[in-house]
Amino acid sequence: MKRTVNFFIFIAIMVIAVIFYTDYRNNSDYQNFKSDSSIWVDDDVSSNTHSLNDVYTPPTSPKLQVLNEYIDFNNFDEKRMCDVLFKAMNDYQKKIHNGDSLIRSSVVERIISRDNYYYFKNNCDRIPSNQMMKFHNPKWYDIDRDGNPDRIFNDLPDTVKVMLINEMRGTYFLQANWDPYAEDYILSYGEIVGSVSFENLPMNYKYTYYEIAKDLINGWNKSIHHTHFLNGDYKNAVVVGVAAYYYRKNRTVYVSFVYIS
Repeated sequence: MKRTVNFFIFIAIMVIAVIFYTDYRNNSDYQNFKSDSSIWVDDDVSSNTHSLNDVYTPPTSPKLQVLNEYIDFNNFDEKRMCDVLFKAMNDYQKKIHNGDSLIRSSVVERIISRDNYYYFKNNCDRIPSNQMMKFHNPKWYDIDRDGNPDRIFNDLPDTVKVMLINEMRGTYFLQANWDPYAEDYILSYGEIVGSVSFENLPMNYKYTYYEIAKDLINGWNKSIHHTHFLNGDYKNAVVVGVAAYYYRKNRTVYVSFVYIS
């Protein structure tokens, strides 16, 4: 009887030891994984996907350890350009309107911004970079007869609208964009585009992603057709998406910043 009791005690001790070892191993692996990252402080959330049944969790742009890291033009990081531009735009918005912020949408980026990215890619070889009005993707955005993009706000297709409504459930964004007369959410598309070229500069030219973002913001602020997008008091009622394409042939960065409100 005593031998049987000792046997069960031994088994219990072994089970506890295995549990503790597994927990230690998992934690160690996680810490090793975290320490591999030399760029991001926060986990990368920009690749999250959503289905129609997802409950929205506000994505945040990863904080950069070093904003003054120089660009390697042989390995231009388009994703980082998007992250840095969103951060710069959001910081700018918070600065001019205390407490306001932009909301980055996975739905907008996965469907609309991705489409705008390929529009850049497929057209930058035939459209001069100084004719940025032609870089508005006609699938989403029409220009009026006077060539003013700020007069036309296209309604979103119903399929995209439903996905965005489900992504933003429980947020002020939906409350702010509800039209009681239409008994529907009024969600329209707006966009600003821009480019920064390094064609005539040496490959080892010292520049940062953050400096590109500042150049874009300063340029948009000088344009009568873009400044109202940039300086609007959105009150957390606008969602955005970012796309950046680097055309290696002429070393030009093209960006699209989409507003849905």
